[in-house]
Formats: sequence, structure tokens, C-alpha cells
Amino acid sequence: MRLISVILMLLVTHRMSAQVNIYTVDLTNFYVAFDSIQTTTDTLKQQSYLQTYYFDKASTGLKKFIELDIDRNNEKLSAKTLLRHIAKNKDLYIRKRQWITSTIDSQKKIIEKKIKLYKTLYPEFVDGNIVFVIGREIIVGKSNGKDLLIGAEVMASENREWALPIVLHEYTHTQQWIFKNIDKIFSKQPLQLTQILANAIWEGNADFMAEKVYGRPLENFYPNHYNEFGYKHEKLIWERFKQELFSPLTDNKQWFYADKEFNGKKVRDIGYFMGNQICKAYYNKAKDKKKAIAEMINLQLDSDESAFKFLVNSGYATQDEIVELTKRFNESKRPN
Repeated sequence: MRLISVILMLLVTHRMSAQVNIYTVDLTNFYVAFDSIQTTTDTLKQQSYLQTYYFDKASTGLKKFIELDIDRNNEKLSAKTLLRHIAKNKDLYIRKRQWITSTIDSQKKIIEKKIKLYKTLYPEFVDGNIVFVIGREIIVGKSNGKDLLIGAEVMASENREWALPIVLHEYTHTQQWIFKNIDKIFSKQPLQLTQILANAIWEGNADFMAEKVYGRPLENFYPNHYNEFGYKHEKLIWERFKQELFSPLTDNKQWFYADKEFNGKKVRDIGYFMGNQICKAYYNKAKDKKKAIAEMINLQLDSDESAFKFLVNSGYATQDEIVELTKRFNESKRPN
């Protein structure tokens, strides 16, 4: 029995001390290419510099990022398309350079420290790589299996810890049950997960964990953050969300990845705020906080029923609201 206890203790210790690998070589390579571009006005030479110094030296993470970075014209990230974006947004790459290059090394240590804290809150945490790259302001952060891809040109700011919130948010997605099973969920016919309430929950859970692990509100990092508007107008937002939370994922009513208007004010991604508040309510209601965190991350969000059940159990909605929402939910699930 004692030997088994020792073995278990060693396994847990190894799991908690495992290192997260953070890769920033693509940032260095990009700015070598960027500086080379400035030496000529010949676009073919400029494109060649980007290809040679950035794309030909791409890390495994950047190679995956290239596959995912697709613009509205269905063009992938390449030397040609990146050069086109740089030509239109040169000042951005110049302005953000100091924030990217001067703070990334110091942030590595903080990220590693916060990941250790994450593991104390959620011992089942699975390690992965974090890869910082530079693209065309299309991808902010993207989970790729257990790894993270972070678009530094989007996230870098004068805040010296700009990488922390997005890393913790996206790392939560790599841990969530839904993203480990996403292909199976959305290949199942007929599709069981169809409504935007689920979207609010999975994004809200990621924001919740980012704030919980980092210990600071997200609105402290980003100007005009949706939380800033959300806390001032939560009742208004909830009233609107109640009316639309059974809307289809294919028509998310501008709650996610778009601007939604409230009394003439446009706010982007306000559905994240709503999901975060629901998750906070679930956490605050729970007696065992660590268990609540595990339940949220491992929530089997494979159907609209499971999403609605989580909302009910969270305690965010009043009993009268639950009665009305249950009626509307049942109506939403009836065959047309």
C-alpha cells in the first residue's frame, strides 16, 4: 500500500512539474525578413526575403498556422499575401515590434508560473506547446490539438504582459471536453449541438479560467473590452440574450466574432461576457470550487440539452426565468 502511495505521489509530482514549451523563433525570423524588405522597393525581392527568412524557416507551429490563416478571399498566408498586408499596414508592424520583441522573454517566465498555478486548480491539465507567430491580423489565438498558436501582431500591446490572457484563454480550450471531441460532435447526424448558448458557455469558461488563473480582470488588459461594457449593462445584455440564446450557431445574432449593438453602442464578442457570468455563477454556487472547475472544463457539451442544463444548474437565471426559458427551449427543439 505504501509503495502504491509513493508511486502515485511521484506520478502527480511529474505531471505538475512537466514543462510547457514556448517557441518564439518565428518572431525573430519575421523581423529579419521585415528589415530586409525595407532595403528595396522591388516587390519580387521583398517577397523573396519573406519567403527565405520567414516561411522557409517556419517552425512546425507556423506551418500549421499557415494552413489556418485564410482570408475572406480564401487566400492562405504566404509570402505574397503577407507582403500585401504589410504594405497596407506597415505602421502596425513597426509600432508593435517593441512590444513583441522586448517583452516576450520576460513573459515566458510568467506564463510558466501561471501554468503551474493552473495545474493546482485543475490537476488534469494536459501540457502542450505555445507558438508565437506573426500573420495578417486574422488569427488572434488558435488551439491546435494540445498546442496553442498566438498571432502576436494582433495581441501585442504596451501592456508588458499582453500574452498572458490570450494564452490562458486558449489553453483552456485545449483542455475542454468539447474541443477534444469536436469532430465527433459536429459529424454526428442529426446534429445535437445547434444553439448559441453552448458557444457562450465554452468561450465564457475560457475567459473565466483566464481571469481565475491570472488573478486580474480581462478588461484591465484591453481597451474597450466587452467586460467593461458588460458590467455596466449586464441586465440589458441578459434580457437580450434570453431572447436569442436558442438561436442557431449558424446565425449567432452578432453575439460572437462580430459587433452587437446596444442602444447605439456596438460591442464586439459580448457573448463571451454572458458566458463568463454564467460560469462565475456556477463556480460561486459550488461548495467544492476545484470540482466546479473540473466540471466546467469537462462539461460534455455535445447537445443543446446539456448546454441548457448547465445554465439551469448555474443559478444565474431566476426560477421564474427558468420556467419561461424551459418552455421556450422545449418549443425550440420541436420538429418543424
